[in-house]
Amino acid sequence: PPSLPPPPRREIFDFDSATHPPGWTNGGDNPPFAFQHASGSTPSSSTGPSSGAGGSGFYFYAETSSPRLKGDLYTLSYDGSFCTARAMLCSTVEFQYHMYGVAMGTLSLIDEAGSTAWSRSGDQGNAWKQAMVAVFSPSFRFEYERGTDYTGDAAIDQVVVSCSMPPPSPPSPPSSP
Repeated sequence: PPSLPPPPRREIFDFDSATHPPGWTNGGDNPPFAFQHASGSTPSSSTGPSSGAGGSGFYFYAETSSPRLKGDLYTLSYDGSFCTARAMLCSTVEFQYHMYGVAMGTLSLIDEAGSTAWSRSGDQGNAWKQAMVAVFSPSFRFEYERGTDYTGDAAIDQVVVSCSMPPPSPPSPPSSP
């Protein structure tokens, strides 16, 4: 009988213990910009979360105050090392996101090929929300495109990466004589 694939493996990143968790790369001082590592409220009123997704702890957020401009891009990338070390792909990404503010831009999850796997734009309310996205990619990144002004601080927390074996390749057609 054919063997069953191994069960998915999961790695949880709550961002509470490290500014740069293993496998993660943040943007920089120049575009694309870095997400800020924070706890509690963001510095600007009427935008951003007041705490991490679990009610406390740290999270990453895009600080959109001056000198940032409409359309500025922020990135937080995962190299997939947890999965690739097991000869697997990232299959699903679960995460909490917070998008509160009248000038909210667009938060996206982009796979290694550059395709948008998930995206949300605009004010989503003053609450953490959960997303689960199928990825099937060795790596992925979060991107945030700034909205029109400083009331657009978007945040990410509690990322869970599940790994699984790559989908089987289709059989090759028979070779002709």
